[in-house]
Amino acid sequence: KSTAATVALALLAIPVLTHRWGRRGLVGALVGGGLLVGLFVGWADPQGAGLKPLVWRQAVRSALARPLLGWGPNAWDVRVVMTGKNRWNFVFNEWLQGALEVGLPTMGAALGYVGSLAARGWPRRRTLTPESLGGAAAFLGLSLISIPWHIGPVALLGAFWLGRLDAEVSGP
Repeated sequence: KSTAATVALALLAIPVLTHRWGRRGLVGALVGGGLLVGLFVGWADPQGAGLKPLVWRQAVRSALARPLLGWGPNAWDVRVVMTGKNRWNFVFNEWLQGALEVGLPTMGAALGYVGSLAARGWPRRRTLTPESLGGAAAFLGLSLISIPWHIGPVALLGAFWLGRLDAEVSGP
């Protein structure tokens, strides 16, 4: 019952389905992966959606309280403490966690980079490899329900995917 295992299954489906059915396979893999993650969060995740909506609302409020520089790295567990039945030490959303920790301008720059990848990649969409596109898309999708940039090996893999995609959209 792990988010990473669910994402790994979705990632495995991307090259297999795209090799067999091309672009339709990629779309199917991404839609299927999204459904798989949704099923996982709603059914198999021990915490389910649980308190995530409440945590996300509190993270937005905390980020807006210090929008320029944020509260600092790992602030959610130290400076901003949310307790209850369980103590939460992360936000379950990389973008909200980042806004809370380093501020909105820094997260805007990160979002701008992702937007530039999309803008530069659109004209080259027919030449992008499904592996780099699918891997980056899965990583970015995971960042909406987890904190992959805070998990060493996952962050390294995500950096490789985004770097490969960047090389493909910037190449000749």
